[in-house]
Amino acid sequence: MVLWRSYQYEVSTVGVASGSIGHRVKMKQDIFYCAALSTEVKEQVLGTASTCENWLLLEYREGWGVEPFKESDLPRNVKQHLSRSLKSVVKSRLLFIKQDPQTTRRLAMFVARSMEVGSTVVKYEFNNYEDLRDLDLTAALSGQATTGATQWNSPLFLVCTHGRRDKCCAKFGFPIYKSTRDFANDDSVWQSSHVGGDRFAANMICFPDGLFYGHVTEDTAPLIVSAYREKQLFLDRLRGRTCYARPIQAAEVFVRQQSGLSGLTDLKFLDYEVVKPNYFRVRFLSQDESEIHELYLTSQLSEFQNRLTCHSAEEKKVVQYLPGKYSRVII
Repeated sequence: MVLWRSYQYEVSTVGVASGSIGHRVKMKQDIFYCAALSTEVKEQVLGTASTCENWLLLEYREGWGVEPFKESDLPRNVKQHLSRSLKSVVKSRLLFIKQDPQTTRRLAMFVARSMEVGSTVVKYEFNNYEDLRDLDLTAALSGQATTGATQWNSPLFLVCTHGRRDKCCAKFGFPIYKSTRDFANDDSVWQSSHVGGDRFAANMICFPDGLFYGHVTEDTAPLIVSAYREKQLFLDRLRGRTCYARPIQAAEVFVRQQSGLSGLTDLKFLDYEVVKPNYFRVRFLSQDESEIHELYLTSQLSEFQNRLTCHSAEEKKVVQYLPGKYSRVII
């Protein structure tokens, strides 16, 4: 795999006759994939998940622009209805999703609520986008029962394939979507628009709980799917849980690595303290409330610098988390 390639050429003309003008043309082009660069330097992925609790996952089978919602052909009044609904419920976000663009089945939309406890997904089916105006999406995003919704009781997996946003999402995301869909052998796997963290492609989200995974490969994708179906966390490549702030996301991974607890509900978030700048204390409660797991961790900028997206004009350092003292107290 090519991580980085630079090439340049020069054209120079030296005077061959009196009065001729010498000139030089220089061109330089860098070809790279930000996700490959991130993998090469072994960038840590934990503590990098987007923070969100309420998700509107709307099937849109046409091409996705750089700003898919804004550039889409959705009717203006439908866009206004969706925007108002999202703005009325805090921590809400819209993603476009799709599977086979040639399908003739009805359009689909999922509303997912990703909480530490009580996460849910409901599904709507409709004939055209104008039908969305009849749905109380504010209520749906708030977790209230609405007309036309059916409970989705199985895991839902999204793989970011948004190549117009970043070429890594197409190069690394689409093959993972295809292989994961073949492995799952059902309708639970969808392509999605930009989820955040292009350099972590391929990115996968597991709903309803909102588990972000990064640098997913064809080897690790089946392990993630199988573990989640068994209500387990596959800790390798886990970026974090979207209902947690990022230091808490990182702390959960560290605590689970230390304790060996991999069950989805084995830990409950208890509290979080900024002890001093870039130094945190996070505590989790065991599922049976018999133990407290306490971890101190620090955040610091990486020694390496990298392009954060394929469109980045400069290299930057990134936040990395380091585990400190861990204790397990019986109560």
